[in-house]
Amino acid sequence: MQSIFHHISHAKKQPHHVRKQIAYIGAGIGAGIIGLIWLGTSLATGAFLIHDSSLTRGLENQNEGVTAVDTSQGLAGVGAVSALSNDSSAPASIKIIDAPTSSASAKQLERTVLPF
Repeated sequence: MQSIFHHISHAKKQPHHVRKQIAYIGAGIGAGIIGLIWLGTSLATGAFLIHDSSLTRGLENQNEGVTAVDTSQGLAGVGAVSALSNDSSAPASIKIIDAPTSSASAKQLERTVLPF
């Protein structure tokens, strides 16, 4: 097996388009090796696992038969509550609860003028 310096000196003697191909192939192989190391490390440490999140909590709640809607994050004043019953033959229904509007939504909106 020849040394890396011999391979480099041999590549320097090649025409420009061959040296360009060697550079692209070397960069691709290097990026592939780094990508495989990153993927293997991420899979080994569990970086892609879905931990206790709102998605898994929602699925657990559906299995119990009740799904709640959180109206505190941008749905203020809607007051809709959804519940699934264990009886699948019953018709679906939504119960509307009138809730007082917040003071922020009671304020009049000011127009924004964007001068051009």
